[in-house]
Amino acid sequence: MNFIFKNQYPTMNMKNFIILSLMLVALLPLCYSCNFFLDEDEGIKRTMSVRIEPQQNADAFEICQQKYNLEFVSVSIEMRKRIDDNFEEPYYCSGAIYIWKNNKKIDSLIYANFEPVGGDYGLRVHEELINGCLIITKHGDYDGETIFINPEGKIKKCIGGIPHYSKNKNWVISFYESDLGGFSIFDLGNFEEIFSESDSENHGIALAENANLLFLQMQNTDDLVPKYFSFDAKTKVLSEANPEDFKKAKELKSIEDYMNYVVFCGCKALEQ
Repeated sequence: MNFIFKNQYPTMNMKNFIILSLMLVALLPLCYSCNFFLDEDEGIKRTMSVRIEPQQNADAFEICQQKYNLEFVSVSIEMRKRIDDNFEEPYYCSGAIYIWKNNKKIDSLIYANFEPVGGDYGLRVHEELINGCLIITKHGDYDGETIFINPEGKIKKCIGGIPHYSKNKNWVISFYESDLGGFSIFDLGNFEEIFSESDSENHGIALAENANLLFLQMQNTDDLVPKYFSFDAKTKVLSEANPEDFKKAKELKSIEDYMNYVVFCGCKALEQ
């Protein structure tokens, strides 16, 4: 036995062979976890790809990848959806955002499990760049988010899920997609959140803008009576407003038509 082994592998003794075998076995789980989202060599080159992992039953996933080029970086988005819809845990739907510069990954944002809660779930990419920034919305878990990536690859996020932008496109105003009410205002020019209100009884319905004032129409889910607020961009103060002032202002549209699309994880969320 030893003689045959030495003839086939003259430079490796039995001890080294055993050590190498143990190392390879130890690396197998690590390699699988690295492939859970994007393979770094593949992710930076692909524009759009869809594949099915060769696994069986509830362990099979549909994996979709998309790449977006900003001024100085590229952004890779991946959605992973379990093919068996009846199998919900763990990792029924998961996603990841990777930032690349000079073929190197410089940042990431990973969502291990989007919980379907009777509405949209997963990542939605809004392909129109606003002031050079890519905007992505996260849905599910009763906790909507609006994610911003600037041309240098910096990532910031705030409560949201239903974003609108101002007339000059300097601000993005996002209504909170949650059982709780609230909204956030993000300044794209300075790339920072300038206002946020959560845990509110009021849910956003419509937005309008007049000069330095934003007008919000909100509604309490209990009494269904509309309420009006104004936000002063200079003082960053939110106060009650007259409904007539809202009517005189220019209504702001949402970035996407939220009535005509759904985000149910998987490829459709990236393609729409």
